[in-house]
Amino acid sequence: MLPLYDPWSGMYLGPVTYGHLDAALRSLGFDVREPEPGTRVYTHAPSRAMLTFPILPPPQRVRDHHLAAARMILDAFGVADPSVFGCRLAEAVRAGRRKRRPPSNDGLQ
Repeated sequence: MLPLYDPWSGMYLGPVTYGHLDAALRSLGFDVREPEPGTRVYTHAPSRAMLTFPILPPPQRVRDHHLAAARMILDAFGVADPSVFGCRLAEAVRAGRRKRRPPSNDGLQ
């Protein structure tokens, strides 16, 4: 699995997780529902695009074919071209990194 390339910073980010994918899809206007155990369905009402994935832990790396399917559906339905989707994923990865940073120890008690 290749790391995600962020065109804005020119850097390669870490691996994309299902939590990052969820955040990126929601930021593009997708609604999420779980119609049956083990299944998560993302729908985009304006374009009628739909993506279905198994429910996997948010910190788990996204399988390559799930990421490719999301990219192709978003492009085919006019929701976002691959570069926009890549930027949304990069934003989600950066946001995840900010949440994981430990508090700074600046000497204040």
